[in-house]
Amino acid sequence: MEKIRTLLLVTAALFVTMDMAFAKIEKISVSQVNAATKAAGFKTFNGKLLRAGDLQISNHRIIQAEKVIKTDFIEMKDGEIYYPEEIEFVYSVKGGLVPSKFKAPKEDEKAPQDSDSN
Repeated sequence: MEKIRTLLLVTAALFVTMDMAFAKIEKISVSQVNAATKAAGFKTFNGKLLRAGDLQISNHRIIQAEKVIKTDFIEMKDGEIYYPEEIEFVYSVKGGLVPSKFKAPKEDEKAPQDSDSN
């Protein structure tokens, strides 16, 4: 029973870490944040990086950015407090578990063949 439990925990941890495996992180301005923006972290005007996993309101590595920006204050797990006005940039996460698109090449985009060489 203990082996099954361990196996399930390892599998769950694998899926959690795969959440960002194919993700793309972009540094965006706070003014560009909307309800669908997911964030891995935030950067203050002083250059301090706030990871989403270190926030008191989050146990995950990715959080809804608007949820953090619209709070009265941002409390870290170590007790530090920041204010939303101090945040300059949001590290936005695009993508997720699988690559966004796989498309077949067009006819003129096929890979070169051995017979194509001069």
